[in-house]
Amino acid sequence: MKRLHFGQFAAVIFAAFFALTSCKKEEETSPSSSIGTATINGTAKIDDEDANISELDGAKIFAVVDNSQLIDGDLDGRPAERLIEGRIDAAGNFSFSVPARASGNTISFRFEEHRAGNYRYTKTSGDSGASVFSGSTEYVEVTYSKAAINPEDEEDDA
Repeated sequence: MKRLHFGQFAAVIFAAFFALTSCKKEEETSPSSSIGTATINGTAKIDDEDANISELDGAKIFAVVDNSQLIDGDLDGRPAERLIEGRIDAAGNFSFSVPARASGNTISFRFEEHRAGNYRYTKTSGDSGASVFSGSTEYVEVTYSKAAINPEDEEDDA
């Protein structure tokens, strides 16, 4: 039996260690470490001068976050977008805290039709999105139209 010298033994161990650690790990697709939050503050109004802004109290607004702008690499089965729900308060204000990269990303908005009493309110104009940066605050405005609900239309929907 031959005896291995210490130098040869060390060389074999070093080669094995190098072979095992030199393989590149498959990179995970994960949210970027540079993601923080941004704040979106908004104001809603109604295009009817006889309307009271409190009629929009509780109306839903959604911030739509495109996950592909936040994740480095493939989405790997993650949803393409994330919805963050907000509501208009009695003073006509709303606010969201949304994920944002330091380098910036875009957020779009979705507006649900709102019903109060015998009226329906539909977003007619204003901002449909915003560019946000980590730590920033963006301001948006939207306008709703007010229309009477026709009871006959309601029966057709049932």
